[in-house]
Amino acid sequence: MSAAQTKVISLVEALTPRASRVAELVASRIPDPGLWGGYRASQGLIGELRFSTLLTFHRPGQPHAVLVFRNPRMAGIRQIDWGEAVVLEENISQRFASSILLNEPVGYRKQLSHTFSKTVSLLEQVKAGLEATLKVGGEVGTQGGIHGVTAKVYAELTAKIYAEYQRQWGSSATESDTVTDEITRTVTPEELVDGPVSIDYEAARSLNREQRTIRATCDYEHTVELIDERQGLRPEGRPFLQEICDTWAEFREVVQGFAPRNRERELEDGRKVPVPVGFYNEFIRNPVRGEALERLAKPADGAIEVVAEYDNVLKQSIRVA
Repeated sequence: MSAAQTKVISLVEALTPRASRVAELVASRIPDPGLWGGYRASQGLIGELRFSTLLTFHRPGQPHAVLVFRNPRMAGIRQIDWGEAVVLEENISQRFASSILLNEPVGYRKQLSHTFSKTVSLLEQVKAGLEATLKVGGEVGTQGGIHGVTAKVYAELTAKIYAEYQRQWGSSATESDTVTDEITRTVTPEELVDGPVSIDYEAARSLNREQRTIRATCDYEHTVELIDERQGLRPEGRPFLQEICDTWAEFREVVQGFAPRNRERELEDGRKVPVPVGFYNEFIRNPVRGEALERLAKPADGAIEVVAEYDNVLKQSIRVA
């Protein structure tokens, strides 16, 4: 399915099917899953974006059975559909008249040049719109809004968009804003006059102001946390059940049996301590691979959408009046 055919959906809608598959798989492997016991993906989940960095899914009828995806962020763009151009303003005419002063009237060779005000290119507007869409109140490089876009991820996305733009239209862009021409003239003896001589010229440009709706399908990165939030059933009032993988990539590594038992974590004082990898025991001897893994790790459905307004230069010229 192309990006154009993929409907634009919310982050909760995009990740609920994945969350349901994860919850069913993990609940079937944990020896005592508590409130998650017997869960099946067909039961669905109740998703909520509590904060820009916290996506939760509750088992229906069991509000203490929670699956958490923290720090959801875009992991990459798979398809881009540039949409159809809609002309907002047609054949906008821009003209600039001026003159040049020639000291020698007998003959001259002169380069005429005029720089129009800079146009707004489609590529620039798509990148700006993408950034605004993904930030949603956050700054690129920090939490990045709903989609948690960091500077690194944003750079990857814009690089992908630039590559697709080059593939679609080559190196052409709409920001061509300088027009030049060389005029040459030899004056006959009959036309001979004393210098200097002023020559008038006019630069003209026409353009359309256009709009496109660009859609891109993408995947997401996030933590994976399965929790039975009932308190007091464990020492120090900890939840009955809480297992965590720091990233979706780590979780996929765990379920395939490729992850180590522990990972090092650096404390504020610089010391490094071993931290158990979540779900390790459930999968190390019975990994998930092949078609089952593909179904589990299927990229999230849905598309992001950016509306871009830009200038399309139709023609430009410069001539002696």
